[in-house]
Amino acid sequence: MRRATATPSSKGFDTAEFKDDQWPQVATVSTTLDTQGYDKNSVFWYRIHFTAPAQKKNLALFFSEVDGGAEVYVNGKKL
Repeated sequence: MRRATATPSSKGFDTAEFKDDQWPQVATVSTTLDTQGYDKNSVFWYRIHFTAPAQKKNLALFFSEVDGGAEVYVNGKKL
C-alpha cells in the first residue's frame, strides 16, 4: 500500500521528513483508483517508504501505473 493525495495540503511533501500519516493508503497494483472512490483522471502524489538493500549497485525504480509525466524524489532529492 502507498499513501496518496490529489491535493497536497502543505509544503514540504516532497521531503523525506514530511509526515504523511494523514494521507490515505491506496492500492496501486491490485485495484484501480476509481474503484477506491478516486477520480482516475486526477493528478496524484504518492509516497512510499522502503529500505534499499545494503548493496547499492544497479538499483532501479519501477512505476507500473505511471501513464504521464512524473516527478520522482528520493529522500527529498528530485531525480
